[in-house]
Amino acid sequence: MLLLISCSSGHSDSKNDNKDSEKPFNTANLLKYDPKNGDKQIDAFMQHLHKVSGFNGNVLVAKKGKILYENAFGWANHLTRDSLTINSQFELASVTKTMTGTAIMQLWERGKIKLDQNVKDFFPNFPYDGVTIRLLLTHRSGMMNYVYFVDGIYRSQHLNQRKGLTNAEVMDMIAQYKPPRFNKPNASFLYNNSNFMVLGAIIEKVSKMSYADYMKANIFIPAGMKHTAVYSKAVYDKIPADVVGHDRNSWRYSVAQNFLDGPVGDKGVYSTVEDLYIFDQALRAGR
Repeated sequence: MLLLISCSSGHSDSKNDNKDSEKPFNTANLLKYDPKNGDKQIDAFMQHLHKVSGFNGNVLVAKKGKILYENAFGWANHLTRDSLTINSQFELASVTKTMTGTAIMQLWERGKIKLDQNVKDFFPNFPYDGVTIRLLLTHRSGMMNYVYFVDGIYRSQHLNQRKGLTNAEVMDMIAQYKPPRFNKPNASFLYNNSNFMVLGAIIEKVSKMSYADYMKANIFIPAGMKHTAVYSKAVYDKIPADVVGHDRNSWRYSVAQNFLDGPVGDKGVYSTVEDLYIFDQALRAGR
């Protein structure tokens, strides 16, 4: 499944930022769109792509605060022929990291954390020295990728793969097994899920809330993102989202979720193209 979005540039007048931030965010006005006025060139391109390449997903294109085009193509669940709608929730995967970064910067703005604070300040048994919040945010921590490390532990020890792990449980496993890291901190950039899984754990530790509850209260609700939520296999036996990923070659098999869909922060947010547009606009408006 593909989820595409293009957003506007342009920022609000800084003089009005504080005044505007006190008003309810007008998402209804943002989402005004008449399909009859949709961009004909974009529609022709997407219809062709859907027809010849099997593009399956939702599209929203906006410019200067106005939606130029949006549409849904194909199935939410190919096996049951369940059609996508514009409000279908997609698993955002690593787009979640953008929202985790936003949450971390909120905590920094509120004086709850410092960017150069060490992970050991929050998790004393963390086995790596010199890893700060700033290095996690910029993928310069040098950590190993917890996805492969945890997967190896589960398979070698024949552990239950149906129940999702929590972030705290992954942090405990890292402390227990002390897997070798890739590099020393700040030596180089290395895109890595571990960085934002740890940030998710820090959000939970500092806020004394689950990641899902923090994101809902501090990002989704204030922005007016009514179709966005965090779903973790540590909480849900079956993820309650209508869009199912499939094998890209045969379409015969849906993507099964397992224990690795428990940790959040690096992933875990489910959303729609319209809510992603709202998120972008809320950020630009200083919301």
